[in-house]
Amino acid sequence: MKLRAPNYAEVASTLALTLALGTGGAYAAGMITGEDIAKNAVTSKHLKNATVKEKDLNSKVTAKLNTSTPGPAGPKGATGASGAAGATGARGFSAWDMIPSGVTVRGQEYTLLRGIGGVINVNLPAAAPSALTNETVNFAGSSPVSGDDDATCTGTYVNPTAPAGKVCIYHDNSENSFGNASGANGWTWGNAGLRTRTFYVEYGGAASDVDYVWFTWAYTAP
Repeated sequence: MKLRAPNYAEVASTLALTLALGTGGAYAAGMITGEDIAKNAVTSKHLKNATVKEKDLNSKVTAKLNTSTPGPAGPKGATGASGAAGATGARGFSAWDMIPSGVTVRGQEYTLLRGIGGVINVNLPAAAPSALTNETVNFAGSSPVSGDDDATCTGTYVNPTAPAGKVCIYHDNSENSFGNASGANGWTWGNAGLRTRTFYVEYGGAASDVDYVWFTWAYTAP
């Protein structure tokens, strides 16, 4: 069988088809950019689910997505186990100790003295740093019944005070606070150890009377 040679029209159409399939495809694949896509042309339905990542989003968008309202408070948890016991604290102040320097101790006394008066023994709550003397145990200067007034005792019956190293004794300056007593004074007696623990208040009185006295006192450790 004799083959027929292709004519010009057949050759031209074949060449055009080849160019369209070859160079045309390359152009579509390599030359389409963002400028070739119309604004708002790509929508949600064109995106594959779960393919857009946070890094693909604008920072302003991610800031809004990361802002949320705190949820309600959860229920209170169970009480935890008790902690270990702490270290034992220092021993508290007791009568076996010495009164610290600058600390003021106070007291109030009441007694009945029959006949010619008597002596009242007053114990400090702890040891004084130094022994008391007759010169350091005195009544306030305004006492109407004392014989050893001390002008440095400037407190009151309600608020007794004392300068460092002294005992100050206070009446309330009413007749009911000392009855028929008179000639009161403060003093100490015994060895130095005893004189760090106690002092005495002495009253005189009429032999035929029942004498009653109330007084407060203060001592400040030097």
